[in-house]
Amino acid sequence: MDQLYLKKLKAQYAYLRVECEYNDTVYKDAIDKFNKHFKDKINLKAEEKELKTSDRTPMTPKKKLKPTVDKIYKKLAQKLHPDKKTGTEEAFRELQDSIEKKDMTRVMELAEEHGVDISPVVDTEEFYTQNITDLEEKLKHQNTTLAMLWHNAKESAREQLEQKIISHYSEANIIK
Repeated sequence: MDQLYLKKLKAQYAYLRVECEYNDTVYKDAIDKFNKHFKDKINLKAEEKELKTSDRTPMTPKKKLKPTVDKIYKKLAQKLHPDKKTGTEEAFRELQDSIEKKDMTRVMELAEEHGVDISPVVDTEEFYTQNITDLEEKLKHQNTTLAMLWHNAKESAREQLEQKIISHYSEANIIK
């Protein structure tokens, strides 16, 4: 594989990680402001739970892990599983949580902390393209939630959007 292309993918991945870190902060702020603003206007009980947990992806069964992630998971699990001499419940839970959240930065840190060489898997085009796609999907998801759309709307458009949100949730509650 072309080393320059791999270097480009690494840079793109690093940029998207920082972009996600920044967007996570904005997203959490948008959710807080959205919840505060709409608290008395719509029934936020179910929606609030969804908004608070929407940055977490549901636990993916092991067989559905992407091939590179599955290889890394298996390699780390051999060392971190509590049934192994070198493993602990806490470290294994952290690995599972990081895999569930698709937090490959933390997974790579865990590998380094525990002396597990995952470079043959990580230093590949497949690894970076898969994880770039995951980060792009996360950004797209966050930026298309009602909370972010409302947060990013211009003041003049916010009132109209607010009426649509209230109307939507009023109709949804009548149907339920």
